[in-house]
Amino acid sequence: MVKKSLIILCTSFFVWTSTIMAEEFPPQSNAVVQDSQNIIDSSQVEQLSEIVSKLPEKYKIVIIPATEELSTQEYADQLFTHYNMSNQEMLLVLNLDKDELAVHAGGYFTEKGLTDQIVKDQVEHIFVPYAKQKSYMTGLSTLLQQFSDTVKNGGQSQATGTEPASQGNESEEKAPLPAWIYYLIGVILLIVSVGVYSFLQRRRLFKEMDDIEDWLDGIEDKVKKLEGDVSDDAKGNANQASAIIERVRKDALPAAEFNLLEAEALCDRFRYRKAAQILQKTKDQLAQAENDISQFHSKMFQSMVMLEECERLVDEIKKTLSVVERKLDEAKFQHGVTFQGLSEKHKQVEQWLKTENSELEEDVALWLEQLKERKLILINILKEVEEFPQLKNEVAVTIEKDLRELRAGLMEMVENGYRIPLEHFTGQLDELMNESSLLNTKIKEGKLEGLAGEIEQIKEKIDLQYEQIEEIVTKKALVQHYLEETPAFLASLDEERESLKEELEELSLRYSISEGTVFNYYVELERVCKSVADQLFIVEQMKHGNDLEFIQAADLLASTNQEIESLWKKREEAYQELDELRKGEYDAQDTVMLLHTEIVRIEQQVKRKNLPGTPPKLMEMIYEGKKALFEIEMALNQVPLELHRVNGLVRDAKDFNKRLIEFANKLFEYCRQTEEKIQQTNRFRSQWKDVNQLLLEAERAFRELDFETAYSLALEAEELAAEYDEGIHRIAFRRKK
Repeated sequence: MVKKSLIILCTSFFVWTSTIMAEEFPPQSNAVVQDSQNIIDSSQVEQLSEIVSKLPEKYKIVIIPATEELSTQEYADQLFTHYNMSNQEMLLVLNLDKDELAVHAGGYFTEKGLTDQIVKDQVEHIFVPYAKQKSYMTGLSTLLQQFSDTVKNGGQSQATGTEPASQGNESEEKAPLPAWIYYLIGVILLIVSVGVYSFLQRRRLFKEMDDIEDWLDGIEDKVKKLEGDVSDDAKGNANQASAIIERVRKDALPAAEFNLLEAEALCDRFRYRKAAQILQKTKDQLAQAENDISQFHSKMFQSMVMLEECERLVDEIKKTLSVVERKLDEAKFQHGVTFQGLSEKHKQVEQWLKTENSELEEDVALWLEQLKERKLILINILKEVEEFPQLKNEVAVTIEKDLRELRAGLMEMVENGYRIPLEHFTGQLDELMNESSLLNTKIKEGKLEGLAGEIEQIKEKIDLQYEQIEEIVTKKALVQHYLEETPAFLASLDEERESLKEELEELSLRYSISEGTVFNYYVELERVCKSVADQLFIVEQMKHGNDLEFIQAADLLASTNQEIESLWKKREEAYQELDELRKGEYDAQDTVMLLHTEIVRIEQQVKRKNLPGTPPKLMEMIYEGKKALFEIEMALNQVPLELHRVNGLVRDAKDFNKRLIEFANKLFEYCRQTEEKIQQTNRFRSQWKDVNQLLLEAERAFRELDFETAYSLALEAEELAAEYDEGIHRIAFRRKK
């Protein structure tokens, strides 16, 4: 009873532990070669499946990338049970990670002589060499073919090698061990495995706990260092540092210590996964606390750098104050100016620097910005003091000189006959003189603020006066140039307009045309002529005013000149269209002359050929050709000229003349060949009556002007004579033999 209970307990423990440590198997499919993760090329898998399916035994091949904890053979054994495969089947598991092949054969294969030892030997000798070359599919197909052959032969090929093993099995069967011993050995092995696994997990987790405790000590050291740095920091940051220290000491560190205790307790209860999760959470909390401390240290470092920059700027500002004070004293003594505004700015900066501003020192960034602004004020003071002699010279010398020269230039223009509004220019000049006087006053009082900008404004106003004077001189000369050339252009345009008007009237009557580019050009020409005449009249009226108004005519005449230039561009296109209109008529006349010449040439050829007469059809075609040309000449003489009708008639006449020339050349060729063939065949007249008769008919057709029929008869006579002559020569040749 005790033995039976022990067996049941061991079996239950084995099932429980095997469930805990079981591998994850791929889902079973009906495929002979199962590659769930598509590790091997699909074409190779399909090819192997076809080979395996043709074998008489049942095989199933499973391809996996790797196993987690089991060996490949253990994986195959468990997978055979997991798939609930029968004793008639064999399972092969290919582990690509280790290039291993595990085989689990059902009882059917063992009965047929394919024992485990034979399987192992064949895998070693057949599959392993192919696996080393990565030719897995070839190795599998060869191995399975060998398995099938072994089963077919009943294991005879391996009989000698398996005989000792069979004898050993017989001896073992004679003295079997009790089953409970096997169960006890299995339980011991499982307990040892679970113990080793638990020991390794516990050691790993406790090492993490030790690392976290060291991390806690390091964070505590950083907190103490932070407290020391804050106490040494005279410029503040204490509140923020206290908040970080309090958060770390009261929240992060106690929570981490509590988590360590909880993880240790979970390890005692073998809940290693939960303990690992708690330790990871603790690491995240400590990393956040350490990050807060590091960021605050970085901020403190930046604050320290800015504080050093502030101290450096304070020293520079003090030195600059001394330099500014010395420069102001020298300038006062040299120029006799008080520089009251600059002195007040200097005193304000000096007073601000002496006043202890605790609020600014607490905010180092704001204090640094304020120091930079004060330094910039002092630099500007030095710049204005250094530029004072130049500004004084510009006001007292340069501007005064420019104003005097401007006044002299206005007087010179009046003397040279320019009619300018003198009151307008002298009024502006007086305003500039007043502004220059104000600048001199500011120079004497030492009010330099904005002085450089006011000097630039006066210079720009003086330059504007000079530009107005230059514009009057330039544009007046331009207007006078236009007034000299434009009337001549206008006269030329009027002359062209009159000429074009007469030509367009003729075109309207001759071609019945009243629109087109040339007519549009004429309309534009009339408009431009009128516009130019109006503009010249207006400019002539503007001569009597002052030059400031007279130069406005430059824009009017410039636009007029642009209109004339635009008109010249259209002129070429208009006259090109006009030439094309006349070219159509001229081309028709030339074509008529050419066609008439061709007809005359045909008539002359008829006379030169010494023909017995002119064929009626040829005479009729010549008459029709001359009639078509006469019709074209009548159409050309009509008013208005219908150019489209003329072009159609010319096109038809050209086609007819082409046919006429082809017909005439054909007749002439018939005449020539007929005469040649009659002359060549005349020597056979007396010998052959048929030839003579054909030649007589050909001559009669020739005299009747039926040249084509005459040619056909002469050709027939020539062929017949050649045939008779060839027969005679053949007979003579035979007789000669």
